[in-house]
Amino acid sequence: MPELKPWLALIFRRKSRLTVGAGLLLGTLLSGIGLLALSGWFLTETALVGLLLAAGIQAYINLYVPGGGIRFFAVSRTVFRYLERVYNHNTVLQLLTDIRVALFDRLAARPRTERSSRSGAQWLSRLTADVDALDTLYLRLIAPAALAAVVTLLLAAMAWLLFDGVVAVILLVILSLSFLLSTWLVYLRTCIASGQLSDQQESLRGELVEHLEGFAELTAAGRTGKHTARLMRRSVELSRDQARI
Repeated sequence: MPELKPWLALIFRRKSRLTVGAGLLLGTLLSGIGLLALSGWFLTETALVGLLLAAGIQAYINLYVPGGGIRFFAVSRTVFRYLERVYNHNTVLQLLTDIRVALFDRLAARPRTERSSRSGAQWLSRLTADVDALDTLYLRLIAPAALAAVVTLLLAAMAWLLFDGVVAVILLVILSLSFLLSTWLVYLRTCIASGQLSDQQESLRGELVEHLEGFAELTAAGRTGKHTARLMRRSVELSRDQARI
C-alpha cells in the first residue's frame, strides 16, 4: 500500500531494534513449539509404556530428560515473552515519537491557508488517533509477517532434511498460500469497517472539542447533561464497533 511507504521508511530507520525484537518473538515462538512438542511426546511415551506394562511387557521410561526439557522450555518461553513485551513496546514508543515529530514538522511546514482547510479537531485526530493506530503496524503487521516467513522457511528446511525436496516444496507452497489467503481474508473483512471506524472516531473527537469549546454556552442553556450523555452513548457504540473489528 503506497500510503504506508513513508511510515515504513521511518520505522525501518531503527533496524537494529526491530531485528532484536523479531529475534525475541522468534524465541518465544520456538520455546512454545518446543514445549508443546516435548509435552505431547512425553505424554504419548508415558501412555505407551503404561500399556506395555499392563500387557506384561517389560518397559521403562526416562523421566528426567524430558521433564528437564519441559521445564527449560516453560521457563524460556516466559523469559522470552517478558523480554519481548518490554523491548518491543519500548521500540513502539520510540517509533511513535519519531512519527509524531516527523508529522508535526510536515504540518508546520504547510502554508497557513492549507492548514486552515481542516478544523482543529481533524488535525488533532491526525496527530493522535492516526498516529496511535500506527503503533500496531510493527507488532501486528511487520513482525508477525516476518516471523511467519522465517518459520515457514524453517519448516521447509526441516522437511527437506527429514524427507526430500518434493515434500519441502509442497509444504512451502501450502504454508505460503495459507498465509496469503488468511491475510487477504482479514484485509477484506476489516478494510471497509476500519475506514468507517476511523471516520466515526474523527467525528466523535470533533464533537468533543466543540463540546469543550462551547461548554459555557451549553451550561447557560442547561443542556450540558444531555450533550454529555449523547457523547457517552456514541463513545460506547464506537468502543463496541472497535471490539468487533
